[in-house]
Order: sequence, then C-alpha cells, then structure tokens
Amino acid sequence: MAGRLTSAGATVFLALLDDQSKRPFVAHPNPTEPAFPATTRGDLALMSVHIAAYNDILRRTAARYGGDVVDFSATTIFTDKETLCDDGNHPNAVGYDRSPQSGSPR
Repeated sequence: MAGRLTSAGATVFLALLDDQSKRPFVAHPNPTEPAFPATTRGDLALMSVHIAAYNDILRRTAARYGGDVVDFSATTIFTDKETLCDDGNHPNAVGYDRSPQSGSPR
C-alpha cells in the first residue's frame, strides 16, 4: 500500500503503535469490571513483544518508501490519566493536543 501511494505522489504517514498493554484499562483494570478478564501477565508481555515487532516493520516500511513516522510508541498520552478519557483507553482533548508530530523515518 505504501508503495502504491508514494508512486501516485501521496505523502505517506505511518504511525508507530503504543504498547497497549500499558494502557490503564489493560494494565490496571477495574477489578469489578475488567475489560479483558482472561488476560494474563504473559499475555501482556507478549503484547509488548508484538508491538515492538510491528513497529520495526513500520519503521522499515517508512524508510523504504520515504514515509513520515508519527511515533506513538514514545508518548505517554495513552498511559497518563490526565490525557485520557474516562475509558482509560482513548485520548481526551489534552491528549490530542499532546499527540506526537510526524518526522523523518528512523
């Protein structure tokens, strides 16, 4: 997809993923209503490994096709309660204001 877009003259933006296992609704779920009640510590560790692998692929793809990278992997907007909606998962207005800017591929 990135190749087809860049060959058509489009600017491609690829977002590095945040580690969702660290989001409050996953890492510190409400004990009476956990979002994913069957999730284990091993599952969370595997999520982190998968995110790192996906982000490596995204970085290589951005470099290959001259795409811009938006790095959500290094931000705290998904782990800081000040920047999240009450659901503990999505950014609130403050979080969107602090969202990372695009930059050159790494």
